[in-house]
This record gives sequence, C-alpha cells and structure tokens, in this order.
Amino acid sequence: MEELGTVVIILSAVTLSISWLLLTVTKRSRLGSSPLPPGPRGLPIIGSLPFLKRDLPCYFAELSNVYGPIMKVRLGSKLCIVLGSSSAAKEVLRDHDITFANRDPPVVALAASHGAMDLVWAPYGLQWRMLRKVCVHQLMSNNSLEACLPLRRREVRKMVASIHAKAGETIKIGEQIYATIFNVIASMLWGDTVKAEEFTCTSVEFRHVLEEMVEIYGKPDVSDLFPILARFDIQGLARRMKRLVSWVDRILDAIIDQKQREGSNKESKDFLQFLLQIVEQGDPKTPLTTTHIKALFMDLILAGTDTTWTTSEWAMAEMMQHPAVMRKAQEELEQVVGMNNNVEESHLPKLKYLDAVVKEVLRLHPVTPLMLPRSPSKSCTIGGYMVPKGTRIFINVWALQRDPDSWENPLEFSPERFLEETGKHDYKGNDYRYIPFGSGRRLCAGLPIAERMLMYVLATFLHSFEWDLPENTMLNLEGKFGIVLKKAEPLLAIPTPRLSNPVFLNCIAMEELGSVVLILSAVTLCISWLLLWVTKRSRAGSSPLPPGPRGLPLIGSLPFLKHDLHRQFAELSKVYGPIMKIRLGNKLCIVLGSSSAAKEVLKDHDITFANHDPTLAALAASYGGMDIVWAPYGSQWRMLRKVCIHQLMSNNSLDACSSLRRREVRKMVADIHAKTGETINIGEQIYAAILNVITGMLWGDTVKGEEFSCTGAKFRCVLDEIVEIFRKPNVSDLFPILARFDIQGLARQMKRCMLLVDQILDAIIDRNQKEGSNKESKDFLQYLLRLMEQGDPKMPLTTTHIKALFLDLTLAGTDTTWTTSEWAMAEIMQQPAVMRRAQEELEQVVGLNTTVEESHLPKLKYLDAVVKEVMRLHPVLPLLLRRSPSRSCTIGGYMVPMGTGIWINTWAIHRDPDSWEDPLEFRPERFLEEAGKCDYKGNDYRYIPFGSGRRLCAGLPIAEKMLMYALATFIHSFEWHLPEKTTLNLEENFGVALKKAEPLLAIPTPRLSNPELYI
Repeated sequence: MEELGTVVIILSAVTLSISWLLLTVTKRSRLGSSPLPPGPRGLPIIGSLPFLKRDLPCYFAELSNVYGPIMKVRLGSKLCIVLGSSSAAKEVLRDHDITFANRDPPVVALAASHGAMDLVWAPYGLQWRMLRKVCVHQLMSNNSLEACLPLRRREVRKMVASIHAKAGETIKIGEQIYATIFNVIASMLWGDTVKAEEFTCTSVEFRHVLEEMVEIYGKPDVSDLFPILARFDIQGLARRMKRLVSWVDRILDAIIDQKQREGSNKESKDFLQFLLQIVEQGDPKTPLTTTHIKALFMDLILAGTDTTWTTSEWAMAEMMQHPAVMRKAQEELEQVVGMNNNVEESHLPKLKYLDAVVKEVLRLHPVTPLMLPRSPSKSCTIGGYMVPKGTRIFINVWALQRDPDSWENPLEFSPERFLEETGKHDYKGNDYRYIPFGSGRRLCAGLPIAERMLMYVLATFLHSFEWDLPENTMLNLEGKFGIVLKKAEPLLAIPTPRLSNPVFLNCIAMEELGSVVLILSAVTLCISWLLLWVTKRSRAGSSPLPPGPRGLPLIGSLPFLKHDLHRQFAELSKVYGPIMKIRLGNKLCIVLGSSSAAKEVLKDHDITFANHDPTLAALAASYGGMDIVWAPYGSQWRMLRKVCIHQLMSNNSLDACSSLRRREVRKMVADIHAKTGETINIGEQIYAAILNVITGMLWGDTVKGEEFSCTGAKFRCVLDEIVEIFRKPNVSDLFPILARFDIQGLARQMKRCMLLVDQILDAIIDRNQKEGSNKESKDFLQYLLRLMEQGDPKMPLTTTHIKALFLDLTLAGTDTTWTTSEWAMAEIMQQPAVMRRAQEELEQVVGLNTTVEESHLPKLKYLDAVVKEVMRLHPVLPLLLRRSPSRSCTIGGYMVPMGTGIWINTWAIHRDPDSWEDPLEFRPERFLEEAGKCDYKGNDYRYIPFGSGRRLCAGLPIAEKMLMYALATFIHSFEWHLPEKTTLNLEENFGVALKKAEPLLAIPTPRLSNPELYI
C-alpha cells in the first residue's frame, strides 16, 4: 500500500495535476447545494495515499470517529466515500439499491472476469440478471445442493481421516479446510466430467493458480487510483492476471470440450452439464456462452473457498482462545450427534449454539471487511451528502459490526448475543447492523453452499477432535487486510481424537498395525513366521543373531513402536548394544548405531550391502526399481549412476546451469523483499526456489516461460502427495503375504500419482523428440534423449529410466536442501552469536554492496561449518534408506541373514558421545578444528549425512551448492526475527526425511542498503 507513492506517479505529476483540478472543478459545478461528505484533505494529486495504513478497515473506522459515518477520502485521482454506520449502509443497500447496484471493478478484476462477464463484477443489467438467475435458482437451489450431499460427506470424511493420520502432530487448520472446500466446489462444477486421476491433477493445478490470483487481488494497483495510467500497467498486475486466466481458460476449455464431445444425452450430474444444456437451448436476448460459464466457475471457486476456509480458521482460533465456548459447542454436539456417530448435514439445523458461534465470528471477522466497492450509476444524496456518479463506495462492514451504538460490548467474543436475539440475525442482509455476506441485489450468490459447508466443517472439527496449541506458542488474533480478511499468521494446532470408534479411517497408522486384518491372517502368518525362523536359524551356523527386544509372536515389536523411531532405536541400543535386532511384523530388521558397525556395512562389506530394501510404495514410484535409488546393484544401476555422476552432476554440467541457479535465488530474494515485515514460511520459500532450479536443469530448455511455471506447479503438487505417501507406514511391507491386498491402498495411491507424473513427463519428452535432437543440448533431458538414441545393446537407456531418474533428482534434491536450510535457519536464530559470525564472514567475503555469488562459497569456511553442524544434529535421513544383504554374513560377530532389513541410525551415530565432544551442543567450531577431516563423501563413518560407499547420494554436488547458496543469500540479504509472542520449536517430525515438527515462521528485514540488490 505504501508503495503507491512511487517514482512513476511523481513523473506523471503534471498531467495528473491538471486532470485532478479539472475533475474537481467539474464535479463541484454539478453538486448543487448538497455538499460532499467531510474527510481528510490529503495532498494534491495523490490525496490520502501516503497516510494509508495496511489495515484499512480499522484506519477508516478511526477517521470516521473524526469525520462522521459518511466520509470522503481521495485515493489518487479517485474520489472514494466510506460508509461506517448501519443507517448509511441501509440507504445505499435498500433505499437506493438500484442506483448502487453496480460494482467498481479494479483492473485485475476485469482481467480475471473476461471483462466483467461474471456474476461478481458484471454491471447491473440483463446479463447480470441472467447469470444470477442461473446461479441462485439452479446451481444453488436446494435440489442441486441436496443432490451433491454425498460428495460433501465424502470430502469431509477424507479430511477427518487425513487429520486423524496426523494425530499428535502440528497441522495448519486453514490448509486442511481449504483443500476440502476446493474439492467439494470443483467436484460440484465438473467432477462428473473429469474422472479420478484426471480430476486430482486438474484440482491441484487449479488450486496453485487460484492462490496466485488471490495474492494479486490483494495488492493495491496504481492503475485503479490513477486510471489515466491503466494503459501502462506499471506494476504488471494485469499482465500477470491475464497469464493466469489464460492458463485457467486452457483447463476449462479442455473440460468443456470433453463434455461437449460426450454429448448431452446422459443424465446431468454436475453443474457443467446443466450449464451446457442452457447454452444449447439458447436465449436470443441474453445468451449464455462458454465464456460466461468460465467466469461463473471462477467466481464460485474463488469466493466459495476463501469465504469458508477463512471463516473456519477464525472460528477455530476464537474457540481455542475461549475454551468455555469450545466446550459448550462440543457438549451440544454430544447431545445432538452423540459420541458414536458422525456429524451429518441433517444435524446442522439443531446446532443452535454452534450457529451462534459462526455468526459471532462473522461479526468480528467479516470475510470482506470493506464490502466489494460499489459505484452509483447517477449522482444522488446519502445522509444529506452528495455522492457523485462514478464515486467508489466502500461500506466498512468491519466497523459497523463493531459499532457500540448497535452492539453491546462490541469487541467481546460472545456467541450468546445471537441466542438472545434468535431469528433476528441471519445472513440475508435485512438487518443492516449485520451484513457479512452483503445485502440487496448484490447479496452473495454462493451463500447457500458457504453456510452449509461452514457449519458442516466446524461441527466435524469440534466433534471429532480436541485441539491444542503447540508448546511455547500463543494465539495471534491479528488480521491481515486484503480483499479478504485473513489471519495474519496461519493457525497451527495439534489434534487429538475424541471419538472412541474411529469410523472415518481408511488408512492404518503406525500404532494400529495389530489390526483385525492381521488377526484374521494369524494362522497363515504364524506358520510362515515359524518356517522362516527355523530356516534362518539353520542357515545362521554358529554365529548368533544380534540381541534385541523379544517382541510378541507374529507381530514382533510393532505395538511398542513410537513415532520417532530414530530416538527409540538409540534408546534401545543403550540396552542391547550398537548392533541390535528388532522384529517388525514378520520382517527381521537389524539396527546399527555406531560408526564402527556402519563402517563394516558401508566399507568392509559394501558390495554385500549394496542393495536397498525397497518398500511397495517405492517400487510403485520407481517403475519397479528402474531408478538410481531403488534399483538393485548390478549393470542397470551402474549405468544409471554413471549417467548421473559423470554427466548430469559433473562440474561442467553444473557450471552450465549456474545462471539458472542465480536467477531463481534472485527471484526468491525479490519475493521475500516484497514481504518485508510480514511473517513468511522459510521452508516454502526455499522449496519453491530449489524445485525451480532442479526442474529447470532437467527440462528448462524444452519447456519455457509461462508453460514452465505451470508444469512446475503441477509437478510440485504431485511431489507433495508422493512424499506424503512415503511417510506412511505400510502393513504390506511388514507382512509381505498381505502385499497383494494393498490393505491401506498406498500402492494404489502411489500408482495414481505416477499416472500424473507420466502425463507431465511424457508430454515433455514427446515434445523434445518431435523437435529433433540436432539442436545444442542445454538441459539434461536433451542430453539423455541423445544418449538413448545412441543406444547400448547391453544396457539400453529407456524413457522409463529417464522418468525414474528425474523423479529421484526432484524428490531427493528438494527435500535435502529445503529441510536442511530450514533447520539451519532455526538453529542460527536460536544462536544469535552464530548468526552474527556468519554474517560478518559474508560481509568480509561478499561485502554489503553486492549479492552472494557461487564463486564466494568456497571462501565461506564458517558458514560451511554451520551447515555441517546442522547436518550432524539433524541429518536429512535419520535412518539411512534400508539396505538388504545379498547373502548372509557376519557383522560385529553377529550373523546377518540374507534379506534382512538393515537400518543405519545416522542420527544416533552423529550424536555418539564416544565420537563427538558435547554431542548435543550446536557448535560449528568443531568442524573448523577438524577442517578437511569431515566432508560429505562418507569416508569418516562418524559423519555420514549423505550416506557412504556405492550408495552415496548421487545428487550430492547440486545439494551442496544449493544449500550453501540459499543459506548465504538468506543471512546476507536479510535480518531475521521471530513473530511476536512466539518461541522457536526445535522438535522433530520423523519420516523418511527428518523435518521440523512445525514450519519455521520468521520476519525478514533487509540488510543491504542498495534496494537494487533486491530486484
């Protein structure tokens, strides 16, 4: 907001001054006897722009205390009038409803709505009435919504199952709700037209683009304040919006084309089919076109998702701040629903107290705090003041819903006020003290689905779980102004199941692996287990198996496992020694917890232990082990590793991509600089930059520009889902006899994800092959396709190998770098002296008048030590990917049978007091004292963050470069502080990768004096 008094405006001063003066004189001459409302004078040309604050509703409310409830304020050359009382709102919304029925759309809104061909921004007239009739009487009718009830139930159940799987972990409440609401609305619109995997792919892409659209909507635009400058689009917001709309059009056009090819004879099951029938029937006066359909769909998705998830997040925050309110709402749910049943939509009308809670939330935190701006179609008088035609009208809903003249104790969260006046307040806008969804002709058209989903989601959240804040955190109820009023910080909470019968679940968590399925299979499994045990004992000869906990028959130690396996194994090693066996189901596993034992496996018996022990999900994700991570040791693996190490990760290849890395890191810095003073998620910033670097190296010269961004967005969504599947324990891995049944459905989920990966990568590979292989190779894909054409009859490289290799590099490359970077930032923010020393080193090596370059990195000895210390305390893989010996052998005097699962507890080895002085202390200096002794190549078995031997991480060269580059840039370019009332949480969340239990949120402040260094 404060950036609007920019150089561009100053350069346009003369023209603008003349325009402003002429406009003022002209309007004054038209006003007659009625004066304009009072208001701050402002400055010539730019009006009150320099004095605006970020929280406009609060700022306008303060000005209204001085100038009254009807107040003018000039923003640039635009005259705006702000209404801050229910009586003034009533005049506009009821008495002069037709006059004020038009919106005043910003430039980006026109771009997003195909020139106002939607319901939200269309001018009042025949087209708008036609669209509203279609929406209100057809799409949002009771019959239509009832027909979609199974869909809403299914998505809410999926949400609960997803949360239950994360019980005890910290989750983002808003994200959970957003995904559910989006899936509901998208399915209602086209879910019957786009099936299964196709629907999932379309949805994740769509969501990414929508988030960017909302971000653009929230930015003030100089083109709206100085319309004379709109043609230049100085900030580029209209161009960005048009690019996004173009992408959305391609998706929706494909969906519409598919539906039209199928024909209109089949029974209508989604909204798209119904709308296409209206298009075919036609109305010569106001025909409905496919452009209208696309614009209408965008309205429903944008407005529907934002309204519901934002209000739900506010509601959960308020109830967690007021435990008595939450308890009362849960007691009502126990009475109406019961503790042995799920919430159904039929229960909602009986939940009077929860309804009052939602209404009170919308009173204090209205979704659109300044109702979407209106503009009178003719000059008129409101409250005795002249309102000229074309003026922008803001109704300060936030202020009038906190008006002490209308509400008793207006700042207090008291749902009871809506019980006392039951029936008086609804969402239809007839009481002008309470208009969270607007009023009159422009009342929110999506109100019916928003009201249902709000109550359904909240009731389910409260009924299914208890909610607690993470340790050492406090609730922050500050808002962040935009078109929508969101929480300044996302709401993080820890769910605990309330219901004794987890009927929602469709997956089996770690602690539930001793389930009915296993009991029913007991006889077969028991026989298999006994035969396996006898066979292995007979093969073991004189050497015994390692010691370890006995466990139970059949299921072994499964019931005793904890979520943080690496810590539990370290504790058990203190009892049973550094080489320990543990039975998980009918799988014999051996855990190594010392550097000497690791050395025997990784060096002395390297070939014997060169095979990984892939999970079923890993086999599905690697096309049956056709990648470099999971392929069995042999000629295929050697071929893939040779391609990766000697070609893709060679110094020449990486140097050729240095400009790409520089570009993405600069973009990351510019993005962070634009959020100066705001709370950002550090991990997300780094993740996006790393993914863009890696995908750019892989196919950046084949797919360019806007298409590269869209493809990257699709790929990221699929990767996130693949990582989530990898994290879940799978009963099929522990009882291979059950693998064919895929009880948890994880293999099926992974195969669906791989279909999406195939769609993306096959399209990229096909394009490159069509373009031919004569052009100079600039990305890895082109090189690999040339290698495939040349061919090797003994061990040919195929497109399946290429896809599997690409997936390895993106998954491993992104997780390693962003996870370690987040841990590093957390540790050095916890240790300010370390941060200061690293910054001083950067000032000496880089200087404060330039940016970090890769050429600086070898000179940053202290920062290198910081990174190594971070990877000692927080290795990305706390348990190295499980290995399996190709034959029985002896390790440390114990027999290790062929096929055993071998875990190397890197986390424990890195904290071994026999190897490290003060092992639990974060002290980078230890790596300066032993300079050169500890590197990432795995030759010192006390320190193996990237593994060792033949299976040393193949992506190490790019990971090492990007880790140092990203961290050096972060701490050189910005100072970092925690948000108020928060403390650092260094707890871990165990999975394949060791991540922080809570995302690291921090506030950046620029360090460099030259602002051009942030562009």
